[in-house]
Amino acid sequence: MLSSIEAFATTIFVALILATPVNARQVFEGRDASLAASTTCTVLGANKCTTFYYRELDVTILNDQNIVGFWSATSAVGSAQYAAKSAGLAATGLTGWVLPTRAEYGQIWSHLGGRLLAWEAQFGYKYDLWTSEVYGANPNLAWTYDVTIEDFDLF
Repeated sequence: MLSSIEAFATTIFVALILATPVNARQVFEGRDASLAASTTCTVLGANKCTTFYYRELDVTILNDQNIVGFWSATSAVGSAQYAAKSAGLAATGLTGWVLPTRAEYGQIWSHLGGRLLAWEAQFGYKYDLWTSEVYGANPNLAWTYDVTIEDFDLF
């Protein structure tokens, strides 16, 4: 489905590629703002985890469901890419935050058994999510991941 990229806003699933200890026990390990492992933080609520470390991909996932933005090939202010970098920096003080690829979403989805309820339980939301991948035929379009149907769309 094609749509106006300037008018489309979606939740942004943000990941940071970091070197992280491999001794993590949980698949999605809750982390605090310093990226230290936390056994008491939660997906939502007052004691919400700042991030989740996903050992299968060796990435850290920002736990913020309120980030929205449009796609911009130049990472313009207000875009999904700009919001991802800004939100990650504000939450952790670290740079390097990016949008996941289609393959990364697919791997996370597979690990959760391809179940929407498992996705919601882990991440607390279900929306179309921007990927970091532009559409080769038109760099002004980008792929989104629709977790409700486990499929990719162009916007």
